[in-house]
Amino acid sequence: MTFIGVADCHGIESFIKQDEVDSQEIALLQLRAVSNDQRHAVAFEVTIEDEVNIQHIYTHIEKGNYEGALRALKKFADDIDVSNKKSWKLIPNPKLDPWR
Repeated sequence: MTFIGVADCHGIESFIKQDEVDSQEIALLQLRAVSNDQRHAVAFEVTIEDEVNIQHIYTHIEKGNYEGALRALKKFADDIDVSNKKSWKLIPNPKLDPWR
C-alpha cells in the first residue's frame, strides 16, 4: 500500500493512502513541506506492504505520538521517496524547531 504525507522535526503531520487523494491535494502537501523548511518538513511517499506495520503507525498517530509514528514509518517502509533527503535523515528531532 502506498501512502503520502508530510513529516517534520516533530514527526508525522499527515499520513494518507495515496488512492484517497487527488493531484491537487498532493500539490498542497508538497507546498506545505516547502513552506516549513525551517522545521525540516518533507513530503514523502512510502510503500508499506505489511498491514500490521501500517496499523502500528496509525496507532501512534491516534495516540498523538507523531515522533513514534515517523520512527515506525522509517523502520517499516519497503520503499521511501522524500522531497528533502537531508532533512529526512535529521527528523524526528523536536530540538530542530526554531520556535520551540
